[in-house]
Amino acid sequence: MAWVIGIGVFLLLLFAFPRAMLSLVAILVIIIGSWFAWTYAQDQRRQADVALTKVLAVYDQGRCPADFPLLVKITNESGKTLERVSFSLKAFREGYSSPLYESGFRNYVTDRIIPPQSEWQTCWSVPQPSYSASTESIAANPLNTLEWRSDSILPIFERE
Repeated sequence: MAWVIGIGVFLLLLFAFPRAMLSLVAILVIIIGSWFAWTYAQDQRRQADVALTKVLAVYDQGRCPADFPLLVKITNESGKTLERVSFSLKAFREGYSSPLYESGFRNYVTDRIIPPQSEWQTCWSVPQPSYSASTESIAANPLNTLEWRSDSILPIFERE
């Protein structure tokens, strides 16, 4: 109900002092418009930095131990230092869109600091089998035949 009173007071002042109120409205529009433009620009820069963070996973028992067979490489192609990154992994059979393995809501997280234009890699465990994957399809598709994809990459960059 207070907003109705506020609109009434605004209209009363607008009709009583039209020049002053229109100047005030113009100033408020400029201030609010500038804030929206700044917020939009910040969001665009953030999205560009997120797009420059790459996570690549491959099954590699040659370089990784048996209990951590996924070699995950995180690349920071942005101009900012990467302080932390969270991501999920999914494994797909060739020609299929449903994953056999997926980390789901249990994302992988590392707080390894990665400088700009650098990369870091380490070995990680295999995610849980997907709820939609049958036992037969999991048994028929060894881990080294699957295509591993990263998803939901959420980087946290150092503040400037």
